[in-house]
Amino acid sequence: MDNVERRRESRHQTKQSVSLTLLGEKPGQNHSIEGTILDFSGRGLRVEVAEAVTPGAAVRLDLKDQLMLGEVCYCQRAENGNYALGLQMEQALSDLEDLSHLMNALMGEGGRLGVSPQRVA
Repeated sequence: MDNVERRRESRHQTKQSVSLTLLGEKPGQNHSIEGTILDFSGRGLRVEVAEAVTPGAAVRLDLKDQLMLGEVCYCQRAENGNYALGLQMEQALSDLEDLSHLMNALMGEGGRLGVSPQRVA
């Protein structure tokens, strides 16, 4: 079989630390592990971690100012003994610090919205 690249999007190399949370089916079943993003494309990431993860597992990635949700597509043993995970990302939130500042500005003391409701005629 030929070794032709069939990806629709190009990959970009990186070495960025990430916190990966395996999302359990029930509350309290989440498991967090640290990893390194090796490369990324518009649709996914390749992340190196120290333990094997079952393909199909739902994951949450926490980066500096981003949160991403996705699924493990594959888990392969790397030459260094770690595991390379292929992740397909489904959802992403960015600029979380700005969102936090906005929420704090809108929330008054005591946890209520700091804006008055307006009557619509």
